[in-house]
Amino acid sequence: MNFRKINLFFLIGITSLHFSCDSGDPIAKTEFGKIPTKSFYKNLIDEELVQVVYGGEEPYDTIYYFNINGDSTLKSVLWTHTDKYEFDTLQSIKINFGSDSVLFYDEMMFAPGKGEVSKEKLNLILEIYKKWYGEPKYSFSHNYSEVKISEIDSIFKNKKSQSEKESIISQFLGGEDDNYFLVWNPEGFNLMISYRWEEIDSTITNGFIKYEVINYDKILNKRKEEIRNNASINDFISLRFYLDEFTEGMPPFTDRLNLRMFSVSHNLPEEPRNIEKFKFDVIFEDEYKDTILVVQDLEYDGYGILESAYSTGYTTSPSGRIEYYVDYYRYNENGRAFEELRKLRERKFSRRNLDDIKISANIKSIVFENGDVLK
Repeated sequence: MNFRKINLFFLIGITSLHFSCDSGDPIAKTEFGKIPTKSFYKNLIDEELVQVVYGGEEPYDTIYYFNINGDSTLKSVLWTHTDKYEFDTLQSIKINFGSDSVLFYDEMMFAPGKGEVSKEKLNLILEIYKKWYGEPKYSFSHNYSEVKISEIDSIFKNKKSQSEKESIISQFLGGEDDNYFLVWNPEGFNLMISYRWEEIDSTITNGFIKYEVINYDKILNKRKEEIRNNASINDFISLRFYLDEFTEGMPPFTDRLNLRMFSVSHNLPEEPRNIEKFKFDVIFEDEYKDTILVVQDLEYDGYGILESAYSTGYTTSPSGRIEYYVDYYRYNENGRAFEELRKLRERKFSRRNLDDIKISANIKSIVFENGDVLK
């Protein structure tokens, strides 16, 4: 992890006053880890602290606009369950204070509060929070977009003197585009403000405020362990296939099934181990979910490590084409199912309905990068 101490260079002239957080931040009175999440939202609505702009079936499916310090110029978006895990009681809050934006993944998605932040808005937010909570306990930059508050606290707590703290900070340098973090430890919860400074065009993005219950990392790790222990082997890997046109087989076989794996990734972020290889069966079904063919004991081996998102928050897929060829003889009993699938593909392709052929996988065994085997 790369850390360095920072000076907030565009905050010159701002005086940080030390007020009790009881005089300002309405979230400070929240009993993290105790109050039910639905009750927390109800309180915000009853006190007119949020504006509901999109209503989902559950509170955490709803978009809530929140004015920091009651200032409409500081309109932000408030979320709970900030690490995708749902809890009965409130464990964390994240306030995105950027402009509304859009993100592009497989399709365009509305991203409220995740756009650019003006310097004026950022300065005002930092001034307000310094008035509420005093100077931050830690200020640093980092080349990751997010860090865990619990990790920062432990790094500094393990240092015996301020000089050692300064030394550990000076060992790390950030890149041209840095993410900046300010961390407080008020009574009852942890607090962090973060934003990203883009060196090239001097824009500020990814601005957010995060509140966490004390020992949030332990609570998350317990939930991850529960999910990992209850996961089936098929939960570990995500696979997507395309059935290409059948071709002539290698003698003595008459035909060849051509299957392309166009997407493969580690699918269980709660599992820290990377996946090196695995064995699987492929099941072909028609639109009525009747099984047409099962191709057994295919292997993913040598195409690249499937990295877990456990530490980084993201996973990547190997580059290049991954193709499987299965030769068969159409005139014997074993070839009948292959022929049925070939004819089905021809019919569906002519009608542009290839999606009617459902392709899934059954994972039989996994070899992790550390040599562990799961069956």
